[in-house]
Amino acid sequence: MRQEKAWMVVAIAACCLFAGMPLLAQEQSVAAQVPAEQLQEMETVVVYGGYATPQMWKISKGGHVLWLLVTGNAPVGAPWRSEQLEARVAESQLVLYPAPVMAVTYKDRSLDEGLYIRLPGKSMLKDVLPPETYARWRMLKAEYIGADDRSEHLRPRAALRVLERLVEKTMPPPPPTGWWWSELSQLIDKAVKSSKVKVRRMPRVDPEVELTKAEAEMARLIIRLDFDDVKCFAQGLEDLERMIKDRDQQANSAAWARAISPSHACYTDWLASGKLPDLAVAQSMREKGSLRFKQALQQGDAEWMAAAQAALAKNKSTFAVHGNGRGRPSNYIAKFRELGYEVEEPRNVVE
Repeated sequence: MRQEKAWMVVAIAACCLFAGMPLLAQEQSVAAQVPAEQLQEMETVVVYGGYATPQMWKISKGGHVLWLLVTGNAPVGAPWRSEQLEARVAESQLVLYPAPVMAVTYKDRSLDEGLYIRLPGKSMLKDVLPPETYARWRMLKAEYIGADDRSEHLRPRAALRVLERLVEKTMPPPPPTGWWWSELSQLIDKAVKSSKVKVRRMPRVDPEVELTKAEAEMARLIIRLDFDDVKCFAQGLEDLERMIKDRDQQANSAAWARAISPSHACYTDWLASGKLPDLAVAQSMREKGSLRFKQALQQGDAEWMAAAQAALAKNKSTFAVHGNGRGRPSNYIAKFRELGYEVEEPRNVVE
């Protein structure tokens, strides 16, 4: 339970403390030099004859080639065509994966502890929620949590997370084809296993943020405000109600697409709220976190590029994967071109 509480604090703190920061450091990268019309043409997944086909860029130099696949989404219901992907993996001597998603940590470990989960004293949710919102909560709680009233003593966003997890357990499994990276990941993993290709996975880069004493106190205040955010609690209930409706109407793919932490889609900009006692300290804290996050992204991208170049130099063929969520494919394509590699765009035909 302690680990669960810590995870909740870290996840929400990372979102609210650094809300509004540009998450993609690549926005300032060499990709800015690529014409906008070229960026639009760089589709990561296209559909031919009803089949979703992952697009691969051919990066080459000196007779060595790297096939770059940038992960992307496919229309719901479109089956995947994976023959080209499987062939490129099979002919390669290495499959290079990107680093996992990074997580913000703090040098002040007390910010990672579950200190703000419970309401103060003997307060309960009925004491802090509007009557209409509390009535909606009670209806969902009765169905998914039951008679256990421990959640009634949690702060709103913490109680909502308990409810979310129980609702998510009732959601249908991911659709056999569709939207998420895991679907494409499964195709790659299957091809790797079948061809017994060597794999290298880049290590995760977790930015650690060091705050001053005043900034740490501000962070604790914002975490408490976020856990007590009634507006986001109400929005989270709406998301859950919509998920349940989709599930009951058998709209499996839509329900599953929304099944990932719906309350985390709501953020409050506390700097603009007028509820913080020292805006200068809060702004300093945000800028420090934003800068550290950008630096971590840049470090991760630099390490991936170095690994890709080393693989290109060593192997006759390399299959490389990079996450589309961290930037447009043009970022990496432009960098390879800048470094003197020959780049071939994906062919708009099926071989």
